[in-house]
Amino acid sequence: MPDLNEQITPHFKRSELQCHCGCGLCNPTKEFKQLIEHVRQILDVPMYCEKHSGCRCRKHNAAVGGSPNSKHMYGQALDFDCGNRLSPVAIYNILLAKYIHGELPELGGMGLYKTFVHIDCWHAEDGHLRLWRG
Repeated sequence: MPDLNEQITPHFKRSELQCHCGCGLCNPTKEFKQLIEHVRQILDVPMYCEKHSGCRCRKHNAAVGGSPNSKHMYGQALDFDCGNRLSPVAIYNILLAKYIHGELPELGGMGLYKTFVHIDCWHAEDGHLRLWRG
């Protein structure tokens, strides 16, 4: 049985990133780990992801209505909030500005939702930053 307190990165434990269905899937890629640590450094506040999603197995992804090709299934995406320290809009704007200024090259996609922000490290073939609002 995996140790839920295992540090996957300096700021994130297995319990925060693994699939929420109980299957234990926790498959973050090296690029994803670099992205979330860089975002954590930029924001300089805790990122809460246990009530949202990190890694997802196919079954759980389907159950939560995730995209059939969701980057969560490949260990490349995170949905998170920063509690009352930063709103999702503030997070989105900070990260977008950093990306535009060349300071967040790991970011491949970002979605703004009412209660959280989605980030992933999957880059479009033409190199554009994939942006959306949910």
